Amino acid sequence: MPRTKKGTPPSYRLHQSGQAVVTVRTPEGKRRDILLGPWNTEQSKAEYARVLTLLSAHGGCYPASQPTRSCPSVNEVILAFWKHAETHYGEGNKELEQFRYALRPLREMFGELPADKFSPKRLKEVRQRMVELGWCRNVINRRVTRIKTMFSWAVSDELVPPSIAHGLREVKGFRHGEKGVRESAPVQPAFAAEMLAALPYCPRPVAAMLELQWLTGMRSGEVRIVRTLDIDRSNSNCWLYRPGSSEGTHGKHKNAWRGQERVIPLGPRCIEILKPWLRIDDPEAYLFQPRQATEDRNCQRRALRQTPRTKSQLSRKRKKNPKRAPGSCYTSMSYPRAVARACERAGVKFHPYMLRHGRKMDIERTDGAEAARCVLGQKSIQSTQHYGKIDVGRAADVMARLG
Repeated sequence: MPRTKKGTPPSYRLHQSGQAVVTVRTPEGKRRDILLGPWNTEQSKAEYARVLTLLSAHGGCYPASQPTRSCPSVNEVILAFWKHAETHYGEGNKELEQFRYALRPLREMFGELPADKFSPKRLKEVRQRMVELGWCRNVINRRVTRIKTMFSWAVSDELVPPSIAHGLREVKGFRHGEKGVRESAPVQPAFAAEMLAALPYCPRPVAAMLELQWLTGMRSGEVRIVRTLDIDRSNSNCWLYRPGSSEGTHGKHKNAWRGQERVIPLGPRCIEILKPWLRIDDPEAYLFQPRQATEDRNCQRRALRQTPRTKSQLSRKRKKNPKRAPGSCYTSMSYPRAVARACERAGVKFHPYMLRHGRKMDIERTDGAEAARCVLGQKSIQSTQHYGKIDVGRAADVMARLG
């Protein structure tokens, strides 16, 4: 960018984030970019005029300290809320990650704005920015709700006046079919046939996880963290698995922060799957580990080798601390990636969470909706009913008899 002539006010420019920006000089002689708000809006031009007034009053330099405001900026509210959320939800909670995504457009567009000036119209501008980012309708509605949650908390902490939260509450979510808003494809169920087709192409830990997930209907995050100490084996006919039983009062699962318990019954078939994987000598170790899959793969490669190993290969030693050592637990990325590779080789297509939807339909078909609710660990039948799709085949059987 060419330097402006001395005495010329800094220009109003378009930033890569979609906001207006102006570059100023601080009293120390450093350059500083100030985001003004959405590009080419009255609000950003008014903020630009305010910055020019400050520069004129301070000899062309942007003052290091601004006059005290009666209300904190949106950035300051976000920072205060984040400290609260880390304590409330717990570090590493997925809800924290969702708040991070939800608050990012707000921070980029209106971070410097006093929080008491954030209006429903500006929330709609943030929502429109989410549309431009390509987010689907359901995700946008949930993230706009999280922004409202933050401002409601700010009211309870007396950071902003109550009128702000009341006004934002009137901004409704997008309805289905809104023009220009992308719709997400519903999660389809996967059944035993697809799972069995992929098993021969899965590493041994992944195959055991898939079978266990299908039989119990548990979530992917729950099957990944099974440990010996989390399994109550006092009843030989039915073990009880409590995810993360040693971590907090309610363990480690989706609804632990709500104070809900999660107990997954493991029947005879599940017990047979788990027995070879139990680690009695190290009960805190995860049962299904990527390093086991790596060892199995290396053993298989050595067994299939047709030429003898060279002297250099025989003398080669493993690194004590390799940069990419196999992990002790499958992650939310590595587990579905391993399943996707197996599915590609088997000619089927599903991801692990689809098994939960399919198992719900399978149990509901044979034992009813209440049984499906209990197995899936849902608190209400309404939560269970959003899993899977309508069983048209069952409806056709009923109507063949009744209609």
